[in-house]
Amino acid sequence: EIMTSFEITRDNEFIKRFLDKRDIARLSPEMVEQLRGCDDPYGRYGYGYWLYTVSRDEELMKKAYKCFRYAADNGIADALQMISNMHYYGEGVPLDRGLSNTLNLEAISKGSELAKLCRNFFLFYGRDFISVDRQAAIQEAKEEAAKLGASPLWAEQLGWYCEEEGRSDEALELYEKCFEKRLYYPLFDMACLYY
Repeated sequence: EIMTSFEITRDNEFIKRFLDKRDIARLSPEMVEQLRGCDDPYGRYGYGYWLYTVSRDEELMKKAYKCFRYAADNGIADALQMISNMHYYGEGVPLDRGLSNTLNLEAISKGSELAKLCRNFFLFYGRDFISVDRQAAIQEAKEEAAKLGASPLWAEQLGWYCEEEGRSDEALELYEKCFEKRLYYPLFDMACLYY
């Protein structure tokens, strides 16, 4: 697998590099060291996400939480979503699903695409505080995927839904769009994006 490195920038493009958890597992050792040594909220977010992705060790989860908390306190909405995930599963923090839901909504209100993708996924499959509404989830995913500059993850997520609904040809077309952008990994569990 290709190991990736990139510049730590203080913008949404940097945050977008962390939308897909699968990409984080492929960060080069040099990139991880660069993130580890960065005191900037963006670097802290990246390092926290790397810690969260590569280990379930309780102490490393606590370090990841501190990184996310610092990033969230400094305006990074996606960090709120990661804290939401941690509270949902009790990883490094107390399990609190009510707080998890509140943080997810707050992250969406502050512009987190990660939180929006998660909420859409939960709308399709169901989760605490979110009733299943598959048609609403499909409609939202279609609208988001059609937007200029949208993350290809919306098309991938829509592909999962089509597959679940038995529309294999439509799912394949959506997956091909993602594959063109090297974002679709057919052997990967879709839930890995959110856990």
